[in-house]
Amino acid sequence: MYRYHRWWHGMEWPLGAAAVFLVVGVVMLIIVVTSASGVQWTGIRVHGQSQAGVVTYTYRGSEYTLTDDSHKTYATPHRVTVWLSRSHPEDSSKAFLANGIARWTDLSIVVVWLLIAAGFVIGGVINHRRFV
Repeated sequence: MYRYHRWWHGMEWPLGAAAVFLVVGVVMLIIVVTSASGVQWTGIRVHGQSQAGVVTYTYRGSEYTLTDDSHKTYATPHRVTVWLSRSHPEDSSKAFLANGIARWTDLSIVVVWLLIAAGFVIGGVINHRRFV
């Protein structure tokens, strides 16, 4: 009698593990996008000047300020990037100073889970019968 095998026969656990890691990756993406630093990926980028712990930036002709605790000792003005929330760009309390470490940490938190999921799929396809 002929037995019909599905293409995933023997790959149940790698595909299941990939699905779990994919779900965790999507949850991490949602967490990153909705966090305070997520505005660096979804927000509006403007440039401002930071001097003695105060950042001044302009958005649509209006000037806004926010505190910059990491540069309180800088007496000379220097240029900084400010990310504004797309939903409330005029609200300076939702503004976020650009931080490369936070941005790449957020990216790696998401990408690591998705790469592990892809690794299970690729490993399952390459070693199709070894996982039985």
